[in-house]
Amino acid sequence: MAKRRKKPQDRPREERRPVVPLEQSVIEELDGWCEEAAAAQELVWFDTEVNSGWVIRVYVDRPGATGEPGTGVTIDECVKVSRYLEGILDADPRVPDHYRLEVSSPGVERAIGSLRQAGLVIGRTIKVVTREPIEGQNVFEGTLEAVEGEKLKIQGEDTHEISWSDVAKARLTFDFAGAK
Repeated sequence: MAKRRKKPQDRPREERRPVVPLEQSVIEELDGWCEEAAAAQELVWFDTEVNSGWVIRVYVDRPGATGEPGTGVTIDECVKVSRYLEGILDADPRVPDHYRLEVSSPGVERAIGSLRQAGLVIGRTIKVVTREPIEGQNVFEGTLEAVEGEKLKIQGEDTHEISWSDVAKARLTFDFAGAK
């Protein structure tokens, strides 16, 4: 859910401010604020993206979501997380008033960019592409059984343990044809 702030192009040219990146100190605190806002709604924070145009994208999910229809985050929950987070951002003098905040689900076929994110999707179907072949292959798909230390344990036709440092790309997969 986006919070609509007055965009620079809506202002007369003499009132427009140059776009400057968020202060590093704000970026360092942002993930914690997002985690707090999600937890306040009994959700989990999945990821945050910030671009230089003051767009802050926050992805939240339901703990134990299966990816099946009806198990994900609702629009109303995204609105509540957004309002909670707006209160924090608006109160911080380091955050200018012309940011845009978007809160949503990361989607059923989301990219997995960290071991923390992988730990949030245990039990779901995942596809991993490795940097170099392991046991003669570099694409592995199956159920993510566990995240143990720095390794992903994936159960497909066989069980594979893949070190996170060997992962080039990882993402959830979803069988849209089999969805009800």
